[in-house]
Amino acid sequence: MIWFHFIFSAVLVVGGGFYLARQGKELAARYGLTDIWIGFIFLSAVTSIPELATAVGAVTVAGSPDLALTDVLGSNAFNLFAVAVLGLALFPTLTLK
Repeated sequence: MIWFHFIFSAVLVVGGGFYLARQGKELAARYGLTDIWIGFIFLSAVTSIPELATAVGAVTVAGSPDLALTDVLGSNAFNLFAVAVLGLALFPTLTLK
């Protein structure tokens, strides 16, 4: 049964990715933006959903706003660190001035 759940979830994620990419192309064309900007917007929105769910759950279920704040701040700090490391790894000639 667990394999069924895994395969079902994987199909939903892949299907959602294709749908999101198609809609992103349409939004970019409609508003005159590049695909990179739409990708950044979608990436930031999609990666923030787990933090939002955790923060809402921490406040409503656990009654702990401190947990919600540390989750959001810690997650955002790690995301910025990951983007910086990936940027330096993908563009080694990039220098910080």
